[in-house]
Amino acid sequence: MALANYTDLQASIALWMVRTDLGAVIPDFVAIAEARINADVRLREGISTVPLSTVVDSPEVALPVDWLEFESLSDDGRPMEYITVSELRSRKNESATLNSRVPARYGIEGRNLLLTPTPADVRVLEARYYAAVPPLATNPTNWLLTKYPNIYLYGSLVSGYQYLLNEEKATYWGNLYVQAVSVAKGADDRAQTSGGRLTVRTRYLR
Repeated sequence: MALANYTDLQASIALWMVRTDLGAVIPDFVAIAEARINADVRLREGISTVPLSTVVDSPEVALPVDWLEFESLSDDGRPMEYITVSELRSRKNESATLNSRVPARYGIEGRNLLLTPTPADVRVLEARYYAAVPPLATNPTNWLLTKYPNIYLYGSLVSGYQYLLNEEKATYWGNLYVQAVSVAKGADDRAQTSGGRLTVRTRYLR
């Protein structure tokens, strides 16, 4: 059976589990799998690029609702430096002592980006970040189901067998899920470096 959309995936889960009585909870299996996928999977197709506008005299900027982690964050083409929130708070007086209040560092607290120095004007940051997969409960399909349906299927089967308290089968499908994620990451790494030339540096002893 092809796994082209959410309906196909639910049908395949029931088929692979040889169960016709789980229709009411199969959406839960998929949702739990998506939570695990969002924690595990970082592939280039999942990167979004958006502008984030700062607020005058405020160090806080709300993160995108589907944000998982940054791939990069820059201000006017200049990469910003990540620091811990505790270090950022130790620099809270930095803004008052600087002539130019252009944010150069950031931390993350909850669902907010914290900047230092606090911006004196509105600035537009370029955020490249790994986004959560669009949930299938509200989208017929998404890029991950299209490219790696096995990750979705195996992850959902793990949830299904955990629901049935069958740890042996949950472990079996869990191992296949881990392998599928590893293969996808390997393919993604190779694709990102394909066509590039390997530079060999030689060190001379004098």
